[in-house]
Amino acid sequence: GSIVHPDDRHLLEERNRRDLAGEEVEAITHRIVRKDGEIRWLYNFGKSVRDESTGKTVRFYGAVQDITERKLAAEKLAASESELRALFAGMTDVVIVYDADGRYIKIAPTHFANLLRPPDEMIGKTVHEILPKEQADYIVAKIGEAIQTSQSVSSEYALQIDGKEIWFSASASQLSENTVVWVAHDITNRKQHVRELEAIAAVSAALRTTATRAEMLPVILDHLTDLLQADTAAFAMRDIVTGETVIEAVQGDFVAGLRARLPAAEGLSGQVIN
Repeated sequence: GSIVHPDDRHLLEERNRRDLAGEEVEAITHRIVRKDGEIRWLYNFGKSVRDESTGKTVRFYGAVQDITERKLAAEKLAASESELRALFAGMTDVVIVYDADGRYIKIAPTHFANLLRPPDEMIGKTVHEILPKEQADYIVAKIGEAIQTSQSVSSEYALQIDGKEIWFSASASQLSENTVVWVAHDITNRKQHVRELEAIAAVSAALRTTATRAEMLPVILDHLTDLLQADTAAFAMRDIVTGETVIEAVQGDFVAGLRARLPAAEGLSGQVIN
C-alpha cells in the first residue's frame, strides 16, 4: 500500500480534471509514499475512452512505471554537473581539447578572457584559423609530441589578446588516440617580474662601466624604456633651493618644447617629487 505524496496530489487532480473535460492529457511524474515511509517516483499515464454519442467513459487504460532509480541517477548527475560548473567557474586556466590537427573539440567554461574569440566561434576550427601561424605551428607540434609519446608535454608561449601580450605556461596530455587536453595558465605577471629582475641586473652591470652621473643617466633611461616598453622617459630631480623640478636627462621622442626647469608641483613629475 502507498499514497500519493501530498505535494504531488495536485498533479493527478489536474490530469483527471483535464481528462474528464475531454482535453488532451500527458503523462506525469509524481511521488508516492509507501507504508514504510519510503518515497518512490512514478511515471504515470492514463486516459479515458468515451462513447462518441453519449460522451460517457466506456473504458480507461493507463500504465505506471517506477522510475525512482533513474530519477535519483539524473538528480545525482545534475548535482555533479553543477559542482563541475562551479569548479570551472572558479578556475582561471584555459582548458581545451584538441585533436591531432589542432582542431578545437571542446573548450571548458573557465577563463574566457584569455581566449582570442568566444568559444562558439572557435569550436570546429583549427588553431591555424584562430592564432598567428608561429603560435599555431608551435601548438600543433606540442600536440603531436603529446600524442606520439603518451606523456605530458610542457610549453610556454605568448598571445596578443585585446592589445596585450599574455604569456601562458601550458601542458598537453593525451586524452584519446587522437586528442589531447590542453591546460594553459596565465604567467604574465611572473614573466614581468623576471623581466624586472633581469633589467635591474643589466642596469647594475652597465652602471659599473660608467664613471660619471652624466654617463649613468642615459644607461638608466635606456633600460627603463625597454622594460616599460615606453616611447620616452626622463630623469628629474628637485632643486632643494628653489623647489623646482629639474629635467636632467631625456630618452626618446619627448614633448616638443619641454622646459629644463618646471615650477614646484607642476605636471605629473612635480606631483611625484612632492
